[in-house]
Amino acid sequence: MSRYSPPSGEAEREVIVQHRLRVLSPFAVVGVLIAIALAFMAAGNSASPTPVPPTRLGVFTVRLPESPHYHNEGDTLFIPQLIQADTKQYVAHPLNQSVTHPSGQPVAQLRTLPAGTQAIHTVLTSPQAAKPGVLQFQHLSSVRYTVGDHTVIVTVHRPSQAVTQKTLLLGKQTVHLADGSPAWLTTDQAPLYAGAPTTQLVLVHDDLVIAIASDLASEQIEALAALVTVTP
Repeated sequence: MSRYSPPSGEAEREVIVQHRLRVLSPFAVVGVLIAIALAFMAAGNSASPTPVPPTRLGVFTVRLPESPHYHNEGDTLFIPQLIQADTKQYVAHPLNQSVTHPSGQPVAQLRTLPAGTQAIHTVLTSPQAAKPGVLQFQHLSSVRYTVGDHTVIVTVHRPSQAVTQKTLLLGKQTVHLADGSPAWLTTDQAPLYAGAPTTQLVLVHDDLVIAIASDLASEQIEALAALVTVTP
């Protein structure tokens, strides 16, 4: 597993606009305008290695922050934090049952419960299609696991067509999971509400973006990523 954190002395710029997720009801239309910013810009020099170019993953063009510097190319969306549902929106779900969406929307969940799981709660939403040209991440489902004194939240977003036409930087550092697939890790992010997890691991699955947010150590969150399954 490899990680990259930008070296000290590197010029870096982040412009972050954050919007809170509001779910009107479990089945209401949800349009989520999420944290969006321009990619990092760093000064390099003639001796600096060539930046890793964007790569195609599913329907997305993504950037892996493994290069010693980033280029502000004007088409890159830096998304350090996907919106999580507020605690008041969750509904209790039986421990011994998998989660299904009433309208057939995708749900990401852990196929095996972590030891010590005490409760499962869900928020399931049915958004309308995004308007043309709008940069939007539509919240489809959140499954929250209470594991002892810790919380694990697995959330599914479907980006709008306008987002898929951009290059995405989905976290501040790249990790590689046990199967070799890339994921994006952001730690020590500002909590979106009191008690919200501050570490997020982002995966790409077909046309979906899956976020695992937790207060567990990042290594434990990476291990949980191997347990994520998407239904239907």
